[in-house]
Amino acid sequence: MEPTKPTGGAITTPIPTAILKNDKPAFVPPPLASFCLTFAKDAQNVLTVNTNSNRMGIEINNGVSKDFRLRHSLDLKNSTYGFMSMLQREQTMLRGMANTSGWFTAKMKHNWSDNMTTTLNSEFDCLRSISHTALDMTYKLGQGVGKILVEKQNGESFVATGDVTYRIAEGVTLGGQLQYDRQQAKANGKKKAIAAAMAIQHDNPLFTGTCGVTTQGIVSGHIARRVCHYNKPGEDNVKLATGITFDLKKKTSAVKVGAQFLLPHTKSQVHLSVEGSGKLCVDVRERLADWMMLQLTSEVDHNTCDYMFGIGIQIGPAVAPQPNEFTPLQVPRWEGKRVPARYNA
Repeated sequence: MEPTKPTGGAITTPIPTAILKNDKPAFVPPPLASFCLTFAKDAQNVLTVNTNSNRMGIEINNGVSKDFRLRHSLDLKNSTYGFMSMLQREQTMLRGMANTSGWFTAKMKHNWSDNMTTTLNSEFDCLRSISHTALDMTYKLGQGVGKILVEKQNGESFVATGDVTYRIAEGVTLGGQLQYDRQQAKANGKKKAIAAAMAIQHDNPLFTGTCGVTTQGIVSGHIARRVCHYNKPGEDNVKLATGITFDLKKKTSAVKVGAQFLLPHTKSQVHLSVEGSGKLCVDVRERLADWMMLQLTSEVDHNTCDYMFGIGIQIGPAVAPQPNEFTPLQVPRWEGKRVPARYNA
């Protein structure tokens, strides 16, 4: 590189072009999905700690082929056995689950094109004759995504939900959701049967913030933070999140903070959350070998002075878990029930 002589007479060397440019990589916004899978997704993944295995359990995963796999699970505490089979093809996914407590679950997902997907979820309890079925269709078009979901439990009328998600600017996403409850319309009139929600989200490489409000009187905010280096995106060892919810009708609030991190120089992952009500959930996973994982879970509720602990062994690569959805619009009569499509029970 040849030096230059400016008017003042001093000899200088031009600054290389690469140094003048910003060394941060261009921000690639996350792919758009439906309302429940777009907003507060990063925060939900951190705040939701899996303590369903507060038991003594063994899980064996068997990849029969590239497309077909089986899973056997044994709960030694409750003396129950569960079985799952899954077939994953290029455009279609079929999955069935059953256990000795009487639950049967089936899921079918088909990609008709790059833009349109349909999913059918169905679950049935043979012992109590309880069933829940959900059918949805998702369509992507440019910077927007639309989804229609219809759900029904036995003995009740249907609940229909439609939502739209649209990226209005780089890193800024706006969405709306509308729900119609036929059961409420029969009991209390059409005005009580309609509910709506709106949300806005800002994304950047290390931070995601979401705000939402519903006509049911719920106002919520979520923040997720990734701790990593711009030039080493694979080293995001620490994830932090917090969420706060206000119920304007009941005059109540709830707050929750969570963290997910890898222990240095180990193969252990720690996932924990703390709620404002005094509930603490911890999930620790240690990879003992390439084909075996040890899981320790605990749940302590200081408000009720209750606690649970669990230990489990996982053999073989596990099936990807169900995503944790952001569901601001609730169906009150379904709260506390097993509704797989809505509450991921």
